[in-house]
Amino acid sequence: MILGLFTIVWRSAAAEGANLFASVGGSGSLCSQSSPCGIQDAIDLANAGDTIYAAQGTYTASGLAVVTLKKTVSLLGGWNGSPAEAVVRNRTLYPSILDGQNARRVVHIEGPISPTLDGFTVTGGNASGLGGGLFYFGTYDAGGGIYSSGASPIIRNNIIKDNMASGVKDERAMGGGVYVQDAFSPALITGNEFRSNTAGGSTTSQAEGGGVFLKGAAHIIDNNFYNNKGKDSPVSLGGAICAGYTYGPADIVISGNYFEGNSGTSGGAIFVVYSSADITGNTIIKNTGPGAGIFLYQDEGSIIEKNIMMDNTVSSATANNPELVSVIMIDISSRPGFSSRTTGILNNIMAGNSSDHQSPGNFSDIYVYNENLSGSIEIIHNTVVSRQGMGYWSGKTPVQLS
Repeated sequence: MILGLFTIVWRSAAAEGANLFASVGGSGSLCSQSSPCGIQDAIDLANAGDTIYAAQGTYTASGLAVVTLKKTVSLLGGWNGSPAEAVVRNRTLYPSILDGQNARRVVHIEGPISPTLDGFTVTGGNASGLGGGLFYFGTYDAGGGIYSSGASPIIRNNIIKDNMASGVKDERAMGGGVYVQDAFSPALITGNEFRSNTAGGSTTSQAEGGGVFLKGAAHIIDNNFYNNKGKDSPVSLGGAICAGYTYGPADIVISGNYFEGNSGTSGGAIFVVYSSADITGNTIIKNTGPGAGIFLYQDEGSIIEKNIMMDNTVSSATANNPELVSVIMIDISSRPGFSSRTTGILNNIMAGNSSDHQSPGNFSDIYVYNENLSGSIEIIHNTVVSRQGMGYWSGKTPVQLS
Protein backbone atom coordinates (compact mmCIF):
# COMPACT_ATOMS: atom_id res chain seq x y z
CA MET A 1 0.00 0.00 0.00
CA ILE A 2 1.23 3.48 -0.82
CA LEU A 3 1.39 5.80 2.17
CA GLY A 4 1.74 9.54 2.52
CA LEU A 5 0.63 10.49 -0.97
CA PHE A 6 -1.37 13.49 0.11
CA THR A 7 0.94 15.25 2.57
CA ILE A 8 3.87 16.22 0.36
CA VAL A 9 4.71 19.88 -0.13
CA TRP A 10 6.37 21.02 -3.36
CA ARG A 11 8.23 24.31 -3.61
CA SER A 12 9.79 26.30 -6.45
CA ALA A 13 9.19 26.08 -10.17
CA ALA A 14 10.04 23.85 -13.08
CA ALA A 15 13.59 23.81 -14.41
CA GLU A 16 12.52 24.48 -17.99
CA GLY A 17 9.92 26.62 -19.68
CA ALA A 18 7.71 29.36 -18.33
CA ASN A 19 5.34 29.20 -15.38
CA LEU A 20 1.67 30.02 -15.81
CA PHE A 21 -1.00 30.15 -13.12
CA ALA A 22 -4.71 29.34 -13.12
CA SER A 23 -7.53 29.59 -10.63
CA VAL A 24 -11.26 28.99 -10.40
CA GLY A 25 -12.80 32.20 -11.66
CA GLY A 26 -9.49 33.37 -13.12
CA SER A 27 -9.68 35.61 -16.18
CA GLY A 28 -7.61 37.54 -18.66
CA SER A 29 -4.45 36.44 -20.40
CA LEU A 30 -1.65 37.35 -18.00
CA CYS A 31 -1.77 33.94 -16.28
CA SER A 32 0.70 35.22 -13.70
CA GLN A 33 0.95 34.28 -10.05
CA SER A 34 -0.65 37.57 -9.03
CA SER A 35 -3.24 37.51 -11.84
CA PRO A 36 -4.15 33.90 -12.68
CA CYS A 37 -6.36 33.08 -15.64
CA GLY A 38 -8.79 30.24 -16.34
CA ILE A 39 -7.31 26.76 -16.48
CA GLN A 40 -8.06 26.07 -20.15
CA ASP A 41 -6.92 29.58 -21.08
CA ALA A 42 -3.58 28.88 -19.38
CA ILE A 43 -3.24 25.60 -21.26
CA ASP A 44 -4.04 27.28 -24.57
CA LEU A 45 -1.53 30.10 -23.96
CA ALA A 46 1.25 27.77 -22.81
CA ASN A 47 4.06 26.57 -25.03
CA ALA A 48 5.58 23.10 -25.02
CA GLY A 49 7.71 22.70 -21.89
CA ASP A 50 5.77 25.20 -19.81
CA THR A 51 4.31 24.49 -16.36
CA ILE A 52 0.81 25.46 -15.28
CA TYR A 53 -0.03 25.70 -11.58
CA ALA A 54 -3.71 25.28 -10.72
CA ALA A 55 -4.93 26.80 -7.46
CA GLN A 56 -7.20 25.00 -5.04
CA GLY A 57 -10.87 24.89 -5.96
CA THR A 58 -13.29 22.96 -8.17
CA TYR A 59 -12.90 23.40 -11.92
CA THR A 60 -15.86 22.64 -14.19
CA ALA A 61 -16.73 23.32 -17.82
CA SER A 62 -19.62 23.24 -20.27
CA GLY A 63 -17.97 21.49 -23.23
CA LEU A 64 -16.96 17.90 -23.93
CA ALA A 65 -14.13 17.93 -21.36
CA VAL A 66 -13.12 20.01 -18.38
CA VAL A 67 -9.59 20.38 -19.78
CA THR A 68 -8.05 19.43 -23.12
CA LEU A 69 -4.31 18.89 -23.52
CA LYS A 70 -2.69 18.98 -26.97
CA LYS A 71 0.78 20.18 -25.92
CA THR A 72 3.62 18.74 -23.87
CA VAL A 73 3.03 20.81 -20.74
CA SER A 74 2.99 20.06 -17.01
CA LEU A 75 -0.38 20.69 -15.36
CA LEU A 76 0.11 20.71 -11.58
CA GLY A 77 -2.66 20.90 -8.98
CA GLY A 78 -2.57 21.68 -5.28
CA TRP A 79 -1.18 25.23 -5.51
CA ASN A 80 -2.10 27.34 -2.49
CA GLY A 81 -2.91 30.37 -4.67
CA SER A 82 -0.53 32.78 -2.99
CA PRO A 83 -0.09 35.86 -5.24
CA ALA A 84 3.53 36.59 -4.37
CA GLU A 85 5.29 34.07 -2.14
CA ALA A 86 7.14 30.91 -3.16
CA VAL A 87 4.94 28.45 -5.01
CA VAL A 88 3.66 25.88 -2.50
CA ARG A 89 1.72 22.75 -3.46
CA ASN A 90 -0.07 20.39 -1.12
CA ARG A 91 -2.92 18.28 -2.45
CA THR A 92 -4.46 17.72 0.96
CA LEU A 93 -4.45 21.32 2.16
CA TYR A 94 -5.16 22.88 -1.24
CA PRO A 95 -7.11 20.36 -3.34
CA SER A 96 -7.52 21.15 -7.03
CA ILE A 97 -10.60 19.27 -8.26
CA LEU A 98 -11.42 18.67 -11.93
CA ASP A 99 -15.13 17.77 -11.93
CA GLY A 100 -16.96 16.48 -14.99
CA GLN A 101 -20.30 16.75 -13.14
CA ASN A 102 -21.30 13.36 -14.61
CA ALA A 103 -21.84 15.17 -17.92
CA ARG A 104 -18.50 15.06 -19.77
CA ARG A 105 -14.97 13.72 -19.76
CA VAL A 106 -12.68 15.34 -17.28
CA VAL A 107 -9.34 15.34 -19.15
CA HIS A 108 -8.87 14.82 -22.91
CA ILE A 109 -5.30 14.20 -24.19
CA GLU A 110 -4.59 13.73 -27.87
CA GLY A 111 -1.68 13.73 -30.30
CA PRO A 112 2.06 12.91 -30.27
CA ILE A 113 2.70 14.69 -26.96
CA SER A 114 3.83 13.76 -23.45
CA PRO A 115 2.04 16.03 -20.95
CA THR A 116 2.13 15.61 -17.16
CA LEU A 117 -0.99 15.64 -14.98
CA ASP A 118 0.00 15.78 -11.31
CA GLY A 119 -1.76 16.53 -8.04
CA PHE A 120 -5.46 16.70 -8.99
CA THR A 121 -8.67 15.05 -7.94
CA VAL A 122 -10.28 13.81 -11.17
CA THR A 123 -13.94 13.03 -10.56
CA GLY A 124 -17.43 13.03 -12.05
CA GLY A 125 -16.27 12.06 -15.53
CA ASN A 126 -18.77 10.43 -17.90
CA ALA A 127 -17.96 9.71 -21.55
CA SER A 128 -21.42 8.42 -22.48
CA GLY A 129 -22.01 9.05 -26.18
CA LEU A 130 -18.52 10.49 -26.78
CA GLY A 131 -17.05 7.42 -28.50
CA GLY A 132 -13.28 7.18 -28.81
CA GLY A 133 -13.05 3.46 -28.02
CA LEU A 134 -10.50 1.03 -29.33
CA PHE A 135 -12.25 -0.40 -32.34
CA TYR A 136 -13.53 1.27 -35.49
CA PHE A 137 -16.76 -0.65 -35.78
CA GLY A 138 -19.77 -0.60 -33.52
CA THR A 139 -20.15 1.93 -30.73
CA TYR A 140 -17.56 2.33 -27.98
CA ASP A 141 -17.34 4.99 -25.29
CA ALA A 142 -14.00 5.40 -23.53
CA GLY A 143 -12.23 7.32 -20.80
CA GLY A 144 -14.62 8.93 -18.34
CA GLY A 145 -11.94 10.46 -16.13
CA ILE A 146 -8.90 10.74 -18.41
CA TYR A 147 -8.83 9.90 -22.13
CA SER A 148 -5.54 9.68 -24.03
CA SER A 149 -5.10 8.70 -27.68
CA GLY A 150 -1.75 8.71 -29.48
CA ALA A 151 -0.01 10.43 -26.57
CA SER A 152 2.42 9.23 -23.89
CA PRO A 153 1.18 11.02 -20.77
CA ILE A 154 2.59 11.03 -17.26
CA ILE A 155 -0.37 10.64 -14.88
CA ARG A 156 1.04 11.03 -11.41
CA ASN A 157 -0.07 11.64 -7.81
CA ASN A 158 -3.77 12.13 -8.54
CA ILE A 159 -6.97 10.91 -6.92
CA ILE A 160 -9.14 9.45 -9.68
CA LYS A 161 -12.57 8.56 -8.37
CA ASP A 162 -16.24 8.14 -9.27
CA ASN A 163 -15.83 8.24 -13.05
CA MET A 164 -17.65 6.19 -15.74
CA ALA A 165 -16.86 5.44 -19.37
CA SER A 166 -20.46 4.85 -20.49
CA GLY A 167 -23.97 4.33 -19.22
CA VAL A 168 -25.50 4.00 -22.69
CA LYS A 169 -27.59 0.91 -23.36
CA ASP A 170 -25.84 -1.68 -25.55
CA GLU A 171 -22.68 0.47 -25.75
CA ARG A 172 -19.25 -1.04 -25.11
CA ALA A 173 -17.45 0.84 -22.33
CA MET A 174 -13.67 1.10 -21.81
CA GLY A 175 -11.74 2.79 -19.01
CA GLY A 176 -13.89 4.35 -16.33
CA GLY A 177 -11.01 6.17 -14.62
CA VAL A 178 -8.31 6.28 -17.32
CA TYR A 179 -8.15 5.20 -20.97
CA VAL A 180 -4.77 5.13 -22.78
CA GLN A 181 -4.45 4.00 -26.40
CA ASP A 182 -1.45 3.76 -28.73
CA ALA A 183 1.17 5.61 -26.69
CA PHE A 184 4.30 6.21 -28.82
CA SER A 185 6.46 5.41 -25.77
CA PRO A 186 5.29 3.86 -22.50
CA ALA A 187 2.74 6.02 -20.71
CA LEU A 188 3.50 6.34 -17.00
CA ILE A 189 0.70 5.98 -14.46
CA THR A 190 2.18 6.19 -10.98
CA GLY A 191 1.38 7.22 -7.42
CA ASN A 192 -2.36 7.62 -8.05
CA GLU A 193 -5.37 6.47 -6.06
CA PHE A 194 -8.17 4.93 -8.14
CA ARG A 195 -11.38 4.65 -6.19
CA SER A 196 -14.93 3.60 -7.17
CA ASN A 197 -14.56 4.03 -10.92
CA THR A 198 -16.85 2.03 -13.23
CA ALA A 199 -16.36 1.23 -16.89
CA GLY A 200 -20.02 0.64 -17.79
CA GLY A 201 -23.54 0.87 -16.50
CA SER A 202 -25.77 -2.16 -16.04
CA THR A 203 -27.21 -1.97 -19.58
CA THR A 204 -23.93 -1.56 -21.48
CA SER A 205 -23.02 -4.57 -23.63
CA GLN A 206 -19.48 -5.04 -22.31
CA ALA A 207 -17.34 -3.13 -19.83
CA GLU A 208 -13.53 -3.23 -19.66
CA GLY A 209 -11.23 -1.62 -17.11
CA GLY A 210 -13.09 0.06 -14.29
CA GLY A 211 -9.96 1.88 -13.13
CA VAL A 212 -7.71 1.75 -16.22
CA PHE A 213 -8.08 0.54 -19.80
CA LEU A 214 -4.82 0.22 -21.70
CA LYS A 215 -4.00 -0.65 -25.29
CA GLY A 216 -0.29 -0.45 -25.98
CA ALA A 217 2.77 0.39 -23.91
CA ALA A 218 2.40 1.67 -20.36
CA HIS A 219 3.96 1.31 -16.94
CA ILE A 220 1.39 1.21 -14.13
CA ILE A 221 3.48 1.50 -10.99
CA ASP A 222 2.84 2.14 -7.28
CA ASN A 223 -0.86 3.01 -7.46
CA ASN A 224 -3.73 2.09 -5.13
CA PHE A 225 -6.93 0.61 -6.59
CA TYR A 226 -10.01 0.44 -4.35
CA ASN A 227 -13.54 -0.70 -5.24
CA ASN A 228 -13.35 -0.26 -9.00
CA LYS A 229 -15.47 -2.45 -11.28
CA GLY A 230 -16.20 -3.16 -14.90
CA LYS A 231 -19.97 -3.30 -14.39
CA ASP A 232 -22.48 -5.13 -12.22
CA SER A 233 -23.19 -8.00 -14.62
CA PRO A 234 -21.52 -9.80 -17.53
CA VAL A 235 -19.47 -9.02 -19.51
CA SER A 236 -17.08 -7.19 -17.13
CA LEU A 237 -13.35 -7.49 -17.88
CA GLY A 238 -10.86 -6.19 -15.33
CA GLY A 239 -12.35 -4.48 -12.31
CA ALA A 240 -9.22 -2.37 -11.75
CA ILE A 241 -7.20 -2.82 -14.97
CA CYS A 242 -7.91 -4.16 -18.45
CA ALA A 243 -4.83 -4.18 -20.68
CA GLY A 244 -3.89 -5.65 -24.03
CA TYR A 245 -5.23 -5.90 -27.57
CA THR A 246 -1.67 -5.68 -28.92
CA TYR A 247 -1.88 -9.17 -30.48
CA GLY A 248 1.68 -9.93 -29.45
CA PRO A 249 4.17 -9.12 -26.66
CA ALA A 250 3.95 -5.58 -25.29
CA ASP A 251 5.79 -3.24 -22.94
CA ILE A 252 3.10 -3.40 -20.27
CA VAL A 253 4.35 -3.27 -16.67
CA ILE A 254 1.98 -3.58 -13.70
CA SER A 255 4.19 -3.36 -10.64
CA GLY A 256 4.08 -2.37 -6.98
CA ASN A 257 0.35 -1.62 -6.94
CA TYR A 258 -2.20 -2.33 -4.21
CA PHE A 259 -5.60 -3.78 -5.21
CA GLU A 260 -8.51 -4.16 -2.80
CA GLY A 261 -12.25 -4.58 -3.28
CA ASN A 262 -12.24 -4.52 -7.09
CA SER A 263 -14.62 -6.75 -9.08
CA GLY A 264 -15.22 -8.09 -12.57
CA THR A 265 -16.72 -11.16 -14.21
CA SER A 266 -13.29 -11.89 -15.73
CA GLY A 267 -10.42 -10.58 -13.65
CA GLY A 268 -11.51 -8.97 -10.40
CA ALA A 269 -8.28 -6.95 -10.24
CA ILE A 270 -6.43 -7.43 -13.56
CA PHE A 271 -7.45 -8.68 -17.02
CA VAL A 272 -4.90 -8.97 -19.85
CA VAL A 273 -6.13 -9.93 -23.33
CA TYR A 274 -4.25 -10.83 -26.56
CA SER A 275 -1.03 -9.48 -25.13
CA SER A 276 1.66 -9.91 -22.48
CA ALA A 277 2.40 -8.05 -19.28
CA ASP A 278 4.95 -8.11 -16.48
CA ILE A 279 2.80 -8.30 -13.34
CA THR A 280 5.23 -8.08 -10.46
CA GLY A 281 5.33 -7.13 -6.81
CA ASN A 282 1.65 -6.25 -6.43
CA THR A 283 -0.56 -6.83 -3.39
CA ILE A 284 -3.97 -8.19 -4.43
CA ILE A 285 -6.44 -8.52 -1.54
CA LYS A 286 -10.21 -9.04 -1.21
CA ASN A 287 -11.09 -8.74 -4.88
CA THR A 288 -13.96 -10.73 -6.39
CA GLY A 289 -14.89 -12.46 -9.63
CA PRO A 290 -13.77 -15.42 -11.74
CA GLY A 291 -10.02 -14.98 -11.89
CA ALA A 292 -10.49 -12.83 -8.81
CA GLY A 293 -6.87 -11.70 -8.85
CA ILE A 294 -5.55 -12.03 -12.41
CA PHE A 295 -7.14 -13.31 -15.64
CA LEU A 296 -4.97 -13.70 -18.76
CA TYR A 297 -6.81 -14.47 -22.01
CA GLN A 298 -4.89 -15.90 -24.98
CA ASP A 299 -1.71 -14.83 -23.27
CA GLU A 300 1.41 -13.87 -25.23
CA GLY A 301 3.99 -14.68 -22.57
CA SER A 302 3.16 -12.74 -19.42
CA ILE A 303 5.16 -13.03 -16.20
CA ILE A 304 3.31 -13.11 -12.87
CA GLU A 305 6.01 -12.80 -10.23
CA LYS A 306 6.45 -11.90 -6.55
CA ASN A 307 2.84 -10.89 -5.98
CA ILE A 308 0.86 -11.38 -2.75
CA MET A 309 -2.71 -12.59 -3.33
CA MET A 310 -4.79 -13.06 -0.19
CA ASP A 311 -8.45 -13.29 0.86
CA ASN A 312 -9.82 -12.94 -2.67
CA THR A 313 -13.24 -14.48 -3.37
CA VAL A 314 -13.98 -16.28 -6.61
CA SER A 315 -17.63 -15.50 -7.30
CA SER A 316 -20.24 -15.85 -10.04
CA ALA A 317 -19.14 -19.35 -11.03
CA THR A 318 -21.59 -22.16 -11.79
CA ALA A 319 -21.52 -25.91 -11.51
CA ASN A 320 -21.30 -26.10 -15.31
CA ASN A 321 -18.21 -23.90 -15.35
CA PRO A 322 -15.83 -25.20 -12.69
CA GLU A 323 -12.92 -23.67 -14.57
CA LEU A 324 -14.10 -20.26 -13.45
CA VAL A 325 -13.33 -21.09 -9.83
CA SER A 326 -9.79 -19.72 -9.54
CA VAL A 327 -7.80 -16.72 -8.33
CA ILE A 328 -5.34 -16.77 -11.25
CA MET A 329 -6.99 -17.93 -14.47
CA ILE A 330 -4.94 -18.24 -17.66
CA ASP A 331 -5.79 -19.18 -21.24
CA ILE A 332 -2.41 -19.78 -22.90
CA SER A 333 -3.72 -20.78 -26.31
CA SER A 334 -2.30 -18.67 -29.13
CA ARG A 335 -4.39 -16.97 -31.73
CA PRO A 336 -4.28 -18.62 -35.18
CA GLY A 337 -1.14 -17.54 -37.01
CA PHE A 338 0.69 -16.44 -33.85
CA SER A 339 3.60 -18.35 -32.34
CA SER A 340 3.08 -19.71 -28.83
CA ARG A 341 5.04 -18.32 -25.89
CA THR A 342 5.68 -19.42 -22.33
CA THR A 343 3.77 -17.83 -19.47
CA GLY A 344 5.47 -17.74 -16.07
CA ILE A 345 3.97 -17.86 -12.55
CA LEU A 346 6.95 -17.40 -10.27
CA ASN A 347 7.60 -16.79 -6.57
CA ASN A 348 4.10 -15.64 -5.63
CA ILE A 349 2.36 -16.01 -2.26
CA MET A 350 -1.30 -17.07 -2.31
CA ALA A 351 -3.20 -17.63 0.93
CA GLY A 352 -6.70 -17.45 2.35
CA ASN A 353 -8.45 -17.27 -1.02
CA SER A 354 -11.83 -18.97 -1.38
CA SER A 355 -14.94 -19.38 -3.50
CA ASP A 356 -18.65 -18.89 -3.06
CA HIS A 357 -19.18 -21.73 -5.56
CA GLN A 358 -21.84 -24.28 -4.61
CA SER A 359 -19.16 -26.98 -4.99
CA PRO A 360 -16.11 -25.43 -3.31
CA GLY A 361 -14.06 -28.55 -3.98
CA ASN A 362 -13.70 -27.29 -7.54
CA PHE A 363 -11.84 -24.23 -6.32
CA SER A 364 -8.17 -23.77 -7.22
CA ASP A 365 -5.84 -20.86 -6.67
CA ILE A 366 -4.37 -21.31 -10.17
CA TYR A 367 -6.23 -22.64 -13.19
CA VAL A 368 -4.60 -22.96 -16.61
CA TYR A 369 -6.41 -23.98 -19.79
CA ASN A 370 -6.23 -23.52 -23.54
CA GLU A 371 -8.46 -23.74 -26.55
CA ASN A 372 -6.12 -25.11 -29.23
CA LEU A 373 -3.42 -27.07 -27.36
CA SER A 374 -0.76 -24.42 -27.96
CA GLY A 375 1.31 -22.45 -25.47
CA SER A 376 3.10 -23.54 -22.32
CA ILE A 377 3.48 -22.37 -18.75
CA GLU A 378 6.03 -22.53 -15.94
CA ILE A 379 4.78 -22.53 -12.34
CA ILE A 380 7.85 -22.24 -10.12
CA HIS A 381 8.56 -21.52 -6.44
CA ASN A 382 5.11 -20.31 -5.44
CA THR A 383 3.68 -20.61 -1.93
CA VAL A 384 0.01 -21.62 -2.00
CA VAL A 385 -2.01 -22.09 1.19
CA SER A 386 -5.49 -23.08 0.05
CA ARG A 387 -8.57 -23.11 2.30
CA GLN A 388 -10.67 -24.92 -0.28
CA GLY A 389 -10.21 -27.41 -3.10
CA MET A 390 -6.93 -27.62 -5.01
CA GLY A 391 -3.99 -25.28 -5.27
CA TYR A 392 -3.53 -25.89 -8.99
CA TRP A 393 -5.72 -27.23 -11.79
CA SER A 394 -4.75 -27.65 -15.46
CA GLY A 395 -6.67 -28.58 -18.56
CA LYS A 396 -4.78 -29.87 -21.67
CA THR A 397 -1.77 -27.66 -21.00
CA PRO A 398 2.01 -28.30 -21.14
CA VAL A 399 3.17 -27.33 -17.66
CA GLN A 400 6.51 -27.23 -15.86
CA LEU A 401 6.01 -27.34 -12.10
CA SER A 402 8.78 -26.72 -9.61
